Amino acid sequence: MMMEALKNAALDLLPRSVFLFDRELKILYVNDNFRQMFDCSEDPVSIGQAMSCPEVRQGQCGQTEACKKCKLCAFFRNAVGTEDGICHSQIKKKLSLKGKRVWTNLVLTARSLREGVFLCMVDDITEVSKKLAEQRRQQKKLIKDLEKAKDIQSSFLPEKNQVSEFCDFTYYYRQEFKVGGDFFDVYPIDDHTFGLYIADVSGAGMSGGMLTVFLKDHYDRTLHSPAAALTKLCDKFNEHKIAEESYITMFSLVADVSAHKLRYCNAGHNQPMFLKRHHEVIDFFTAGKPVCNWYDAETKYKDSSVSYEPGDILALFTDGIADMKGKRGQVYGEDGIRALLHQSESIQGIMDKVRKSLNAFKGGEDDEDDLTLLLVELRK
Repeated sequence: MMMEALKNAALDLLPRSVFLFDRELKILYVNDNFRQMFDCSEDPVSIGQAMSCPEVRQGQCGQTEACKKCKLCAFFRNAVGTEDGICHSQIKKKLSLKGKRVWTNLVLTARSLREGVFLCMVDDITEVSKKLAEQRRQQKKLIKDLEKAKDIQSSFLPEKNQVSEFCDFTYYYRQEFKVGGDFFDVYPIDDHTFGLYIADVSGAGMSGGMLTVFLKDHYDRTLHSPAAALTKLCDKFNEHKIAEESYITMFSLVADVSAHKLRYCNAGHNQPMFLKRHHEVIDFFTAGKPVCNWYDAETKYKDSSVSYEPGDILALFTDGIADMKGKRGQVYGEDGIRALLHQSESIQGIMDKVRKSLNAFKGGEDDEDDLTLLLVELRK
């Protein structure tokens, strides 16, 4: 008797609800945690009575019509028929707890202790399930919000008809998340000038997306000097006291079609490439600081210029393409882009080859960064 009492005392100390039952689903023992969970003030006779099953009032546990459809009853019948194994299940059922019928989510684990005697451990995960359901609801809402944000960000991208008399362009634009930190624009300034820029902002997802909205709102598209536009943007960046870890790399360019002249300025971005009609590739080697608040002194940008001929092509890209890694860790690099510029006479032909090349290089691996390539053919 002393040993039996010690065993019961040990079971009472367990942090989980535990009870013993027989083949007839009669209760042999319940520990203190079980009593508290199911509000057992008296010693229960059957499992149905112990677990406050509403149908138990209609007759003996496991013997009514309702019992034939009861998931709890089916679980314990299965446990009785599986004496050498362990039965595990998660069951959602309405139980009468503290005078109210409430939906309860239980995790049950049952096994045979000896012939005709079975042990069951019960965990009430109702609150956990509610929290998980709420998290799933919030996650679905977040995904919907991200889809909307993606549509909004995509609507900011330029339309060809705005600059069709000056140039033609095509692009490869793929965000690591639904909303990303890569952005570009091609826009008219006046009857003989158009501008463009490509940018990569710090952060990914929503944080990156918010910075692209700042860029879209505060970059002055009326200016003929890229350096002046970048200086003004940097001033606005500091004026808004944007977080120190945030920054924007950009390459900005203005084309004067009457003079066949390109003015450009770089703010810490990848150097674009310039494909001449006779297939010579020129890099825009120019330095500049990112748009940020890392520097105490006023940031100064400087324009550079180069002449062009109709039919010349500009290739602008972000570091997601230049730094892309293949399965074996090899880097795609700017040479991968440069090699493809010679393989077609049209920007769409080049883009098709780049897409195939990138997909083959990745080999099915997920993107590690946003990917953007902008190809612009100068017409006038």
